[in-house]
Amino acid sequence: MRQNGSDNLDELQHRSAVGRYGSEWSAWAIFVGVAFLLQMFLALNTRAPFVIENGDNGSILYIIAHWIQPEAFMDDVLLGVDGTTSFYQAALMWPNYLLGLAGVELGFFYVIICFPIAMAQMGGFYLLGKQLFLNRNVAIALALISIPTVFTISGDLWGHYYSPLLRSAYGAALPWLLLILISPSRPRPYALMTAAAAASYLHLPSGPPVALALLFVSLLRRSEGQGWGYAFVHHVLAGVLYLALMSPYALLFSQTFAAGDKEALQQFANSPYANVGMAIDHLSTLRGVRRMSILISRVPGMEWADRVVVPFFGVLFVVGGLSLLVVTFTSVLPSHLRSRLSFSQSWYWVAGFFTTTIFLALGISAIDQAIAAAQARGPLQLDFIRATRFGVPATYIGMFMLITYLAQRFKPKASCLAPTCTIALAVWVWLFAYPSTSHGLYRMTKGQSIEDTNLTQFGQFSQKMAEIDGVGPITPVLRYDYLSSALRYVAFLPLTFNRKDNNFISYSGRLDSREHRALMDQIDAIRKARRDPDAQVPIITGFVDVLGSPDVVIDRRVVQELAEARLVSEYGFDLQLELGPFAYYRRAQ
Repeated sequence: MRQNGSDNLDELQHRSAVGRYGSEWSAWAIFVGVAFLLQMFLALNTRAPFVIENGDNGSILYIIAHWIQPEAFMDDVLLGVDGTTSFYQAALMWPNYLLGLAGVELGFFYVIICFPIAMAQMGGFYLLGKQLFLNRNVAIALALISIPTVFTISGDLWGHYYSPLLRSAYGAALPWLLLILISPSRPRPYALMTAAAAASYLHLPSGPPVALALLFVSLLRRSEGQGWGYAFVHHVLAGVLYLALMSPYALLFSQTFAAGDKEALQQFANSPYANVGMAIDHLSTLRGVRRMSILISRVPGMEWADRVVVPFFGVLFVVGGLSLLVVTFTSVLPSHLRSRLSFSQSWYWVAGFFTTTIFLALGISAIDQAIAAAQARGPLQLDFIRATRFGVPATYIGMFMLITYLAQRFKPKASCLAPTCTIALAVWVWLFAYPSTSHGLYRMTKGQSIEDTNLTQFGQFSQKMAEIDGVGPITPVLRYDYLSSALRYVAFLPLTFNRKDNNFISYSGRLDSREHRALMDQIDAIRKARRDPDAQVPIITGFVDVLGSPDVVIDRRVVQELAEARLVSEYGFDLQLELGPFAYYRRAQ
């Protein structure tokens, strides 16, 4: 009988293990499927020659193009000036560069890197979710909800954008940093700061606020029996280690004018805290979410979403944010009061980390700007404010904490409450945010081809331009700034102007930022006047005259037929090449 009982026990343990491992494999299969679909839609949407539909990635690619062929850009308005981009470095620039040296088209790396970044992010949040919520299905929901793109402040976002950004790579590293923070039985400040420094090389502006928050929470997490003095000394030394590991970045950044030119930063003319004020305004008014509602409402059958998206995310952010704050501030209560709530200890550390990170993102920026205002100069660093985007995963985790806590309170009647609600939440976020996550999927649901033929045609057009002899610096009159950037990294042609150069001009201090802003105003005016040729033509000719190059590339979605005809008949524009909506003109001198 004992033998039969032992056999039955072995069989039960075997079945349990099979079920456990089967469920684990099914979770990872879901992540592989999602990452594969994102990769597939990106590859079908962006074909060779690769024109990357993102301004930041385009800027990185034209820096790499300059590394590969510096002689091609001697006459370029930005790349032809020493020191304008030399301070900008990131780890993922180097695979791009090495592939370019090997003859692979620049931009290819940004297409193939989608799958591994998405897998790293989902895998990290899945493991973090299992640590926090002890429920595989809730962890799966956390992994999936982490992917969709949510716009936050102007020019920033959380999530996996069309083509992976440097900040997307840092977002994929974030859950792994949190696992290092909460998983060991004792704090490991040196390992934590080493990992934080490595992640900072993915995206520098994200690094310092996150590293400081990790260090602070790790100090609070000191193990029992370890004195404050001992823990404090080791965490200070770990902070010094982080600074030492980041010193190459600091040396590079010290080459810049460090945005100290007050004229280069017009937004600070009226208030030294304009950057912080802008972030608070955009986050509180859900400006980025309003943009998302416009995108999803353009999908046939989804017009109703325009009325739902903003309230949905508003409730999600408010309730999730408040829940996170409650957990954070509960951590400072006496132990007998904390025990009544039965929050997991790891909840306190993760909630404290996110609260501290967002506080530092605003606080460091405000202090930098206050010191700059007192010294009558511009601030040293504008981009630490970007760490406010971590408020998006923070509110997700806060909402999951609330749902899990309520499910535990009503057990066993509501045993399925946490998995059901969190998975439903992830589905709704995906429904509203997929247009800003996958352009190929978005085009397909609007009844268009997955491939953006305009991107492909512009890549082919740029290649044909590279074959023409005697092409001087190009004046681009194009619909999107990322197309101007592609002329540099696809055709290896110099430009007289690119709106996207603004950040490099501001930080480097090597060029006249006021002149560049005036040109930005002109290109914006050209785009706005596309339906009024009588107003548009003089702006175009004035723009070309100021920039001084006879070689002009136009986008017929901006310069329409009547305006183009007048440029030819009245202003001596001679057609050299055309493909699709794009045309290259040389103006008679």
